[in-house]
Amino acid sequence: KLSGIGDIAVFTGWTYNNEKSSIFDFIDTTIKVGLSMPTARQRDITKAFSTTAGYNRHVGIPLSFDMAIGFYEWFTWGAHVSGQFFLNHDGCFRMKTNAAQNGYIKLGRGAAREDLGNMWSVGSYVKADHIAAGLSLTFGYTYDSQEDTTLTPVDLNTFPSATVNDDETLKKWRRHSIHAAAEYDFAKEGQCLNPKVGVFYNHPVGGKRIFNTKTIGGNA
Repeated sequence: KLSGIGDIAVFTGWTYNNEKSSIFDFIDTTIKVGLSMPTARQRDITKAFSTTAGYNRHVGIPLSFDMAIGFYEWFTWGAHVSGQFFLNHDGCFRMKTNAAQNGYIKLGRGAAREDLGNMWSVGSYVKADHIAAGLSLTFGYTYDSQEDTTLTPVDLNTFPSATVNDDETLKKWRRHSIHAAAEYDFAKEGQCLNPKVGVFYNHPVGGKRIFNTKTIGGNA
């Protein structure tokens, strides 16, 4: 179990909106660049399965591009592309000392520089907007991945670089997911309070080196 503050990010960006197109109802595009600050607690290497709510003290630079196009006054198609790039971080890590070792439990620990793999996300969705009174339905797909993480140990005699980086937990992972969401909008013109409620479901359908975790949630 883990609770706590994650890495806090700040963004700046630019948005373009065109509602005067002769072909589409609207065209929205947003470009953002940010700075992810290492405010989350660092992983505790004295515990085998310790995790962190952030990126383990790495400073990150997130970039994203979003686009949405509306048709027929009720149908929306959207797309998302984002990447997160990390600066190297020096620290103390659990590392392999033998090629036969693998997995989460590693007995050796020592100083090293960590080059955290860059993260990528590409997705697309379709939305039926207010198809029955305030009801809207959304279906989407996302591909997420993270490149290999590399450790450069200080003590190469105890921690040979090739052995350390042969660890499966440092290798690239990827995930294909589908999403479904429904929301109901109670908003009315001239009304100062306009509630909206929704539910969503995310289902991994493929990937490598991931947890097959299905999530369901809601918002109000």
